Formats: sequence, C-alpha cells, structure tokens
Amino acid sequence: MEIERITPELVEDYLSAYQKGEKIPVELLGLHFLQNHNFPSPKEKEYWLFDQIHAWAQDALARCRHYEEVQISPSAIPLDCIKADFTPGNQLLESWSAVYYRYLSPVPLRVEKIMQVISYSDKNFRRRVESGLREIVKLLSQVEIESHQRQSLKMRGRFVPSLDSKLFGLEALILKRVERIKNCAESERFFCIEGLGGIGKTTLAQAIASRLAEWPELKGILWASAKYEFLTLDGTPKIDPEKSALDLISTLASQLGLDYLAGLSLEKKLEGLAAALASHQYLIVLDNLETLEDMVILMRHILTLAGPSKYLLTSRYSLSIYPQVISFPLEPLSYADARAFFINEIERNGRKMALTSIPEEFIHTVYDLAGGIPLALKLIAAQIGKAQPPEKVLRNLRAGRDTQRKDKEAELFSYIYQDSWELLSEPAQDLLRSMLFVPLEGETAEWIQMNADVDESIFPEAFNELLNLSLVEISGSILLPHYFIHRLTATFLKTDLHARWTKEK
Repeated sequence: MEIERITPELVEDYLSAYQKGEKIPVELLGLHFLQNHNFPSPKEKEYWLFDQIHAWAQDALARCRHYEEVQISPSAIPLDCIKADFTPGNQLLESWSAVYYRYLSPVPLRVEKIMQVISYSDKNFRRRVESGLREIVKLLSQVEIESHQRQSLKMRGRFVPSLDSKLFGLEALILKRVERIKNCAESERFFCIEGLGGIGKTTLAQAIASRLAEWPELKGILWASAKYEFLTLDGTPKIDPEKSALDLISTLASQLGLDYLAGLSLEKKLEGLAAALASHQYLIVLDNLETLEDMVILMRHILTLAGPSKYLLTSRYSLSIYPQVISFPLEPLSYADARAFFINEIERNGRKMALTSIPEEFIHTVYDLAGGIPLALKLIAAQIGKAQPPEKVLRNLRAGRDTQRKDKEAELFSYIYQDSWELLSEPAQDLLRSMLFVPLEGETAEWIQMNADVDESIFPEAFNELLNLSLVEISGSILLPHYFIHRLTATFLKTDLHARWTKEK
C-alpha cells in the first residue's frame, strides 16, 4: 500500500466499522507491515491492527498526562478521564484523548456525552478528533516506511550467506573496511580480502556485505563462490579455471534475473552482465578464489565490466599484480580475541563442564601452536570433551608443528583434521566423504541425506557427529538451514585421506 493512501479518513472508517462490528474497509489491511505476520485469518489481522493502534494511543496518552501531571484514578469513569485530559489545554493530549474515547476506549463515548463535560463546541471537538487521527496516520506511515526499508534491506542482502557464529576481534576492522568502500574514489572498484586458509576471509566478507546492505546507494549485493573443481562425464573431478569463471559469471547473471543469458557463451554473458550493471551500483562479492590461475582468468573478465559497481574478492593469494585492486589483508586473531573465540566455541558446543577443567596455560599453548586461525581454533574446540583429552590434543598439535619444521609443505591443519577424522564413526566418515559433492552455497539436510551413501536410519546420528566436531558449516536461516564443508575440509578429504588410502592399498 502506498504511504500517501494512509489518510485520516481511511483510519476513521476502519475504527468506526470496527467499533460498530461492521465490515472492515480492506484498504488499511493491505499495509505492508501487516504482511510480515502470519495471521491465521483476516479477522485476526483486523484484531491485531486495532490492538496496535489502541496500544499507541494508550502510550501517547500516558506520556502526555505525565508531562502535564494529569492524575487519573484507576477507578475513574471515561467521562471523568476526558474531562481531566481537556483541563490543561494541551492540544496533543486533547487530540489523543478525543480519538481514544471516541473510537478506541472499551466503552466508546458518544459526542453528546462528551459535550456535557468539556467546554468545546462540536466543531472544535471534531477538530481534536481529526488531529488525533492524523497522529495515528503518522505512526502508521512510520511503521510502514520502516517495513519497506527492512524489506529493501532484506532484498539487497538476500544473496549474502548468513553468519552462524559470533564475531571476535573484527568489529573495528569491519567498520574500517565498510567506510573505505563507501568513501572510495569513483575509479576504485576492486577490493580483495587476502589471508591464510581458515583465517576468516569469507566471514569478514559476509560481515562487510551485511553492513553495506544498509547503504541505500547500493542497488543490491551479489554473491558468488568460486568452484574450481568439476566432475567430468565419467565422474572424475577436474580442475578447470575457465569453467570456474563461467560458473561465477553465470551465477551473477542469474541473481540479476538475466535468465535469457543461460546457455550463451561467456562473452555473451559478459556483454549482458555489463549492460545490466551499467546504470546501477552493486556490491559484487566473489568468494574463494583459491588458485592463482583462478584469479588471473577471472580478473581478465571482470576488468572489462562497465558500470559503477564495486567488487569484493576473497583469496589466499595477493592481487598486488593488479594496481587497480586495493588489498584488505586479514591477520590472525590476537591472543585475547582468540581466547574469547575458543571459549565461545567450547560453550557453543555445549561443553561448559570441559571448559572449567581447562587451565589457562592450555589455551596459551593452543594459541602458540595453532596461532590465531579461527578455523583451527574452532576444530580444536570441537574436539575437547569428545573422548579427546586436552593433553592428547596438545600432543597431536606438537607433532604437527614438529613435522612442519621437517617438511615445510606439511600443514598443521592436516593433523587437526586427522584427529577429528579418527573421532568419527565409520558412517560419519562415509557421510563426510559424500559431502564433497555438496555445492558451496550449501544444501538442506534432506538433500544431503538423499544423496549420501549412508543408511537412512543412522543418518541423523552420523550427521550430528559432523556438526558436533564442526566439520560441517551452516548457512541459510534458522527455519531453512543449509550445510556444506569448508574448502580446507574438502582439501583434507581429497589429499591427506586419498594419500592414506593409496598407501594402504
């Protein structure tokens, strides 16, 4: 419903019909903010709206009476109340009192009765009623505008994956990056969050994008995750950066509603995308550019796109070879932030008892060995109390660090994942392997169960094992969660485990 159509006359028609038990005018029930509630019936919507207006009027009366020091006895009859309201000469108080006792009071008063206790003419009292109706219109218009703004915000950020955990040590950095993008020069279009695997690049991008969804200068936010590995016709995985670039561009075109570009060549898709982006400013997030070849090929394409849009990329590699790309380096968490994050993860997994038995020096040692890498801390925290005593966790971490000194290519993550893997039952291991085929945007638990090589009766227990060990990431909403595995988890499954299987054979 358009804001201009909310008029005092429409409000009065609604209140009058409600008061008399007549058919309610349908126009006011079309308000946008009413559509955000799941009313079981139209009647429930009528009742709710009346109750909302009634609550506004009561609140306004209380505030005006408090300001004028008008004392109303709980046992006072409506005529005494309205007489007291009209005594101080406060126009706003009189307006709210007039509309309340005319249309909203549990015992509405007829005009003839009101005239007996106030010194106003019918005409002047009518003016006060109209003034009260205008106050209701103001409130209805305000909540309607706010509802439209929330909807606009929701629509602008609808493609941004939701955060599934609290942020630690990032608030100042988020604000800084958001302001940098907002206040950048017209020629500055490309920004890249750079850092180690598991350090939280995607999380930072999600937080920045969510804040920028509130920025009215953006038409919208697009989000696409790079998928550099594809299955051939015989089911063999194949790394194909060109296909990854095409997949990213196709995702952006789909989010813009450019369905007519489906099936066309990459060049045609780019032309259509450039035309759509020419006149509006978007924030375009390109996540998980994990290989150097990925970035080189993708940058070759997106640098040709016209328009005022801004691009936010995440990558393990620096894009310093491109002078037009502004780097946003992401450092590991400080000890204080890492400690808060680690403790939160233990509590989030429902292991407060384990937390009380962990000495401070244990957390210090974990930080020294694993660093302030959020994913590493998250995986370690999930192992605590799961038949994995803290002492064993430290032994494995030290073993991993010692191996790193001997073999620079070995990563500490391999040892952390290996510990988690060994804590899983065989069905949970099978389920985790099957999740390699889950897309990066995630899928529902039902989809995963349907496509997993795990018996239906044991799926819930196996799936919970993965969740409890933080081997599965969560996106989407509370009502419709989507699940996927982190890129580093996939790397462990495809490299470390594959090497172990090959050796065993």
